[in-house]
Amino acid sequence: MEAHMPKMGDALMILSGKVVSVRRYATAHGRGTRSYVSFSTKDRYEVWVRQDNGGEAQITIRSKLFPARTGHHVTLLIDRGEQVLGLINWTTRKRVNYLRAETIGAFGRIDLVAVTLLAIATAMLWGRDGLPGYAVLVMFYVLSVLFLRARRTDAQMNELMESHRRTRSGCGS
Repeated sequence: MEAHMPKMGDALMILSGKVVSVRRYATAHGRGTRSYVSFSTKDRYEVWVRQDNGGEAQITIRSKLFPARTGHHVTLLIDRGEQVLGLINWTTRKRVNYLRAETIGAFGRIDLVAVTLLAIATAMLWGRDGLPGYAVLVMFYVLSVLFLRARRTDAQMNELMESHRRTRSGCGS
């Protein structure tokens, strides 16, 4: 991403502008036997956004959901790893928190490290008898992380919408 993106907090970037191009890609995966077939698709959108300063940025959104079309004005919340966390479509007034829509995307490398450390600590403290406790700890950790990150993204999107509302009404600072 070469376009200038103002930062929001330490971990987020904001990309706002007009959608100039949207391409949807779907990859199909299938496998099975004579009596059982498993089929799934992975979707992604490649989106080009032209910012107010004229710069353009390409963003890849790994989701089945992208509620915007060419010509719509959008704001995207993007984390340091360039994963899109949220989208606000100012043209249609719709928004998406991708941490709620695609929950596995909220689980990152740091979480894998945390779960591994939990496994080591549980094994050191309780041995094999700690396995049920480990399973409960991991489930609690995963649910807590997903819930807290989704709430944080909701709050950041609300903050963006409120700031946009203030600047449009002339009350912004």
